[in-house]
Formats: sequence, structure tokens, C-alpha cells
Amino acid sequence: MKLFDLHCDTALSCYNGKKSLVSSDNGLHIAIERASAFERYTQTLAVFSSPRLTNEEGWNTFLGTAAMIEEQRKDFPDFFSYVLAVEGGNILDGDITRVDRMAEMGVRFLTLVWGGYGCIGGAHSDPEGRGLTDFGRQVVSRCLDLGIIPDVSHSSDAIFDEASGMAADRGKTIMATHSDSRALCSHKRCLTDEQFRTIVRMKGVVGMNLCRSFIVDGGDGIPTSIDDLIRHIEHYLSLGGEDTVAMGCDLDGTAPLPLVSDAAEAREMTGVEDLILIAERMLRLGYSEKLVEKIFYDNAKAFIDRNGIREISK
Repeated sequence: MKLFDLHCDTALSCYNGKKSLVSSDNGLHIAIERASAFERYTQTLAVFSSPRLTNEEGWNTFLGTAAMIEEQRKDFPDFFSYVLAVEGGNILDGDITRVDRMAEMGVRFLTLVWGGYGCIGGAHSDPEGRGLTDFGRQVVSRCLDLGIIPDVSHSSDAIFDEASGMAADRGKTIMATHSDSRALCSHKRCLTDEQFRTIVRMKGVVGMNLCRSFIVDGGDGIPTSIDDLIRHIEHYLSLGGEDTVAMGCDLDGTAPLPLVSDAAEAREMTGVEDLILIAERMLRLGYSEKLVEKIFYDNAKAFIDRNGIREISK
């Protein structure tokens, strides 16, 4: 089986902790060596721009993390490839030339906002729900020029509407790398049915997030299982998402992970090696092997192929 995961925060964890992306004993959700059950594994390595840093510190951290990934690339196994991304556009700090620099360095997905309100506009947590700033519109336009896909995970509803409209007007698309369904969990980080249908119409892609808070209401405080996650997949499929739903697990960006509910003794998932358990559970529930393969790999792969994006490998 193959895996294409649209979002993780592992690269920054490795950079901050001076750890290996490959080594099985790095103590993180993702260690490439532990993903050997997958015959092919493509991971979006999103460099998170922490709000604890100034925008300049965040930019320098991105540069350092990207350099670390490049340095470690020589150690990547043949079954692994990656796409470089940035999570949180505040590090652009009003400088549109930084979008060009990111493109030159191989960034292909940009999560426009993460939290609150900044130079791009309002996130899901912005109390006023504000849309794109003038600079934010410049950023979306420049991303579309350069082949960087705007990622609307974390965005306010207003940013979703503006960014999707701008992309559609130019025959381009958007994505939501790690966003579950608001119909099943009311958190504003999740997508409404209409937002999901918009992405379907635009031939975008939506990654399923393993964060418990986005799977069930109050998920951090109650048992949350992979069956609960599968209900989000099923709901998206009911909205015409067979070619849209993918995995965007947010590993090393969320904890605790969902429980493996059908085991003899329920236990928490520990990392990338356990993602195959979701596929196995779906097969036991009667999902076809073809559909499971589309969700775990084929849909994301087809998306990047349609948009001229190539994975980076050893």
C-alpha cells in the first residue's frame, strides 16, 4: 500500500530538537524508517511558523528548517519523497518577494494563515472573521502565478471565499491540507459542506486531520477513535468527494492521536506506522480497496500531477 500525507509538523520538530527525519528512535510521530510498511510514502513537510516567534524569527526558522531537510535528504530511503510547504503566511511580513524566494526553494503549498489576524488576513480564530488584507490578495495572486497552491486550512470563512474565488477566476485551484468536516464537528477549523463542495468543483484536495478536537466536539477530553475519523471520510464521500478526500494527518502537530477502537484493547495511535490501521479498518467496514487506495495515495498524487508539482526525493 502507498501513502501520501498532505500535512505534518515533523520537520520543525526535527529542526528545533536537532533530530533526524529518518531515524526510528527520534521520538516523533514520523520517522521515515517506521513507515516501511508502505511501498511508497510521500510526505508534505510543512514548516510551521510559530506565533511565539516574531515574523523575522519565523522566516529565519523556515530557512533553517528547509536547509536541514536538504541536508538530510541524502539519507532518505528510496521509497520516500516529499513536498515542501509553509504553514502560516505571517513570515512573509509584508514582503511579496519572499513568495518568490519560497517558490525558488521548492515550496509548493502555503497555508495562508494559522491563528488570529496578521499580514495575510484572518484565521478561523480571528474573532472578527476577517478576510484577506490587500497584501494577502497580493500573496494569493503571486502564489497562483508561481504554482504555489493556496491552502485554506486554518482560514476564516471570508478568506476561504476570497481565495477560492480568486483561484477559480484564473482557472486555478485551492486545497485544504488538513481539515475535517464541520457538519460532524462544529470547530471553525473544519470545513462546511459548501466549502468542501467548492473544493470538489475546483478539483482540489482535502486531507483528513487526526486532531481529536476536529473529529468530535470536545475530542481532547473524550475517547476519540479512528471510527470517528472514518465518519468524516464517509460524510465527505457523500458530498461527491471520491476524488477529493486524502490524508492530511497533522502528525507532530497534534496529540493525543485517535484510539484504535477495534483492537482487543483500545490504544492510542503512536505515529505514521499506525496509519495503515485506518486503511485496514476501512477495508473491514466494506470500503473497496480501490477507494481506500485513492484516499491514502492516488487522490493526492493525481492532484499534484494535475498542477505540475513534482515530489522531491533522494
